[in-house]
Amino acid sequence: MQAVIFDMDGLLIDSEPFWKQAERRVFSAIGVEITDALSAKTMGMTTREATEFWLEHAGLSLSQDSMEQVENDVIDEVASLTATKGQALPGVHNLLEELKQHRLKIGLATNAPARLVPVVLERLDI
Repeated sequence: MQAVIFDMDGLLIDSEPFWKQAERRVFSAIGVEITDALSAKTMGMTTREATEFWLEHAGLSLSQDSMEQVENDVIDEVASLTATKGQALPGVHNLLEELKQHRLKIGLATNAPARLVPVVLERLDI
């Protein structure tokens, strides 16, 4: 083995609660009713897919610019929550240290928006 690639969300950090909180805050502000049952369906979706899902659910149609603003608002909220409340999942730091000691290359993969990567890495001190 020469390298290890980590998925950021769900392996280094559990960001799903932050996405749910952000969706509730942002979409509720524009009149979308968020339910736990429907919220579970957006898990694993991209920000664009989740935005389209909630707008369709509410019967709302937004311009491209407005849709991008909603997406950015969600991402901003996730970034804020991550920066203030994010925690490494158990064992992350120990495993990373062990991999470094064995001189293995370490990579990061994520479906999250790219601008969240430095927020997570800084918060987790990685």
